[in-house]
Amino acid sequence: MHVRRETVAALALLIAGGCGGGRNDAEGSTLAAVEPCLARLAKTTPVHGGVAEGASEAVRLRLPSSVVTVLFAADADAASALADDYGVARGDRTQLGNVVLAWEAVPESRDERAVEACIP
Repeated sequence: MHVRRETVAALALLIAGGCGGGRNDAEGSTLAAVEPCLARLAKTTPVHGGVAEGASEAVRLRLPSSVVTVLFAADADAASALADDYGVARGDRTQLGNVVLAWEAVPESRDERAVEACIP
Protein backbone atom coordinates (compact mmCIF):
# COMPACT_ATOMS: atom_id res chain seq x y z
CA MET A 1 0.00 0.00 0.00
CA HIS A 2 1.40 3.38 -1.04
CA VAL A 3 0.55 6.39 1.14
CA ARG A 4 1.46 9.89 0.02
CA ARG A 5 3.65 11.95 2.34
CA GLU A 6 1.19 14.84 2.06
CA THR A 7 -1.63 12.67 3.37
CA VAL A 8 0.45 11.39 6.28
CA ALA A 9 1.50 14.95 7.09
CA ALA A 10 -2.09 16.22 6.96
CA LEU A 11 -3.29 13.47 9.27
CA ALA A 12 -0.41 14.12 11.67
CA LEU A 13 -1.37 17.80 11.75
CA LEU A 14 -4.95 16.87 12.54
CA ILE A 15 -3.89 14.73 15.45
CA ALA A 16 -1.32 17.22 16.74
CA GLY A 17 -3.56 20.23 16.18
CA GLY A 18 -6.54 18.83 18.02
CA CYS A 19 -8.99 19.48 15.20
CA GLY A 20 -12.57 18.65 16.01
CA GLY A 21 -13.72 15.19 16.80
CA GLY A 22 -15.75 14.37 13.73
CA ARG A 23 -18.84 14.10 15.95
CA ASN A 24 -22.30 14.44 14.46
CA ASP A 25 -23.38 17.15 16.91
CA ALA A 26 -21.89 19.99 14.86
CA GLU A 27 -24.93 22.23 15.40
CA GLY A 28 -23.68 25.80 15.43
CA SER A 29 -20.31 25.20 13.72
CA THR A 30 -18.91 28.23 11.94
CA LEU A 31 -16.30 28.76 9.27
CA ALA A 32 -14.22 30.86 11.69
CA ALA A 33 -14.06 27.91 14.09
CA VAL A 34 -13.12 25.21 11.58
CA GLU A 35 -11.12 27.07 8.92
CA PRO A 36 -7.76 26.76 10.73
CA CYS A 37 -8.15 22.98 10.68
CA LEU A 38 -9.38 22.91 7.06
CA ALA A 39 -6.48 25.15 6.01
CA ARG A 40 -4.05 22.53 7.34
CA LEU A 41 -5.50 20.09 4.80
CA ALA A 42 -5.58 22.34 1.74
CA LYS A 43 -5.99 25.93 0.64
CA THR A 44 -9.53 27.16 1.35
CA THR A 45 -11.28 29.24 -1.32
CA PRO A 46 -14.48 31.17 -0.54
CA VAL A 47 -17.51 30.06 -2.56
CA HIS A 48 -20.35 32.37 -3.62
CA GLY A 49 -23.33 31.70 -5.85
CA GLY A 50 -25.03 28.50 -6.86
CA VAL A 51 -25.96 26.29 -3.93
CA ALA A 52 -23.70 28.41 -1.70
CA GLU A 53 -26.30 31.18 -1.90
CA GLY A 54 -28.39 29.18 0.57
CA ALA A 55 -25.47 28.85 2.98
CA SER A 56 -24.36 31.43 5.52
CA GLU A 57 -20.72 30.67 4.56
CA ALA A 58 -18.97 28.27 2.18
CA VAL A 59 -15.41 27.30 1.24
CA ARG A 60 -13.90 24.83 -1.22
CA LEU A 61 -10.85 22.62 -0.70
CA ARG A 62 -8.99 20.58 -3.33
CA LEU A 63 -7.81 17.35 -1.69
CA PRO A 64 -5.87 14.48 -3.29
CA SER A 65 -8.94 12.36 -4.07
CA SER A 66 -11.67 14.97 -4.59
CA VAL A 67 -12.79 18.57 -4.21
CA VAL A 68 -15.13 19.36 -1.32
CA THR A 69 -17.33 22.39 -0.73
CA VAL A 70 -17.97 22.95 2.97
CA LEU A 71 -21.32 24.71 3.44
CA PHE A 72 -22.42 26.26 6.74
CA ALA A 73 -26.13 26.74 7.41
CA ALA A 74 -28.04 28.44 10.24
CA ASP A 75 -29.15 25.09 11.70
CA ALA A 76 -29.51 21.39 10.91
CA ASP A 77 -32.83 21.87 9.07
CA ALA A 78 -31.32 24.50 6.76
CA ALA A 79 -28.29 22.23 6.24
CA SER A 80 -30.59 19.36 5.29
CA ALA A 81 -32.20 21.56 2.63
CA LEU A 82 -28.74 22.52 1.33
CA ALA A 83 -27.70 18.85 1.19
CA ASP A 84 -30.81 18.02 -0.80
CA ASP A 85 -30.26 20.94 -3.19
CA TYR A 86 -26.58 20.12 -3.68
CA GLY A 87 -27.25 16.42 -4.12
CA VAL A 88 -29.46 17.08 -7.13
CA ALA A 89 -26.64 18.90 -8.94
CA ARG A 90 -23.50 17.11 -7.70
CA GLY A 91 -22.11 13.92 -6.24
CA ASP A 92 -21.65 12.67 -2.71
CA ARG A 93 -22.61 14.77 0.29
CA THR A 94 -22.52 14.44 4.08
CA GLN A 95 -24.37 16.44 6.71
CA LEU A 96 -22.80 17.03 10.13
CA GLY A 97 -25.20 19.15 12.17
CA ASN A 98 -25.42 22.53 10.43
CA VAL A 99 -22.53 21.72 8.05
CA VAL A 100 -22.76 20.05 4.64
CA LEU A 101 -19.75 18.49 2.93
CA ALA A 102 -20.49 18.41 -0.80
CA TRP A 103 -17.95 16.29 -2.67
CA GLU A 104 -17.47 16.60 -6.44
CA ALA A 105 -16.56 12.92 -6.58
CA VAL A 106 -16.70 10.21 -3.96
CA PRO A 107 -13.57 10.86 -1.88
CA GLU A 108 -11.08 8.35 -0.57
CA SER A 109 -11.92 7.53 3.03
CA ARG A 110 -8.79 9.21 4.42
CA ASP A 111 -9.73 12.55 2.81
CA GLU A 112 -13.31 12.25 4.00
CA ARG A 113 -12.22 11.42 7.56
CA ALA A 114 -9.70 14.29 7.62
CA VAL A 115 -12.33 16.88 6.65
CA GLU A 116 -14.94 15.44 9.01
CA ALA A 117 -12.42 15.59 11.86
CA CYS A 118 -12.29 19.36 11.43
CA ILE A 119 -16.02 19.76 12.15
CA PRO A 120 -16.54 19.98 15.94
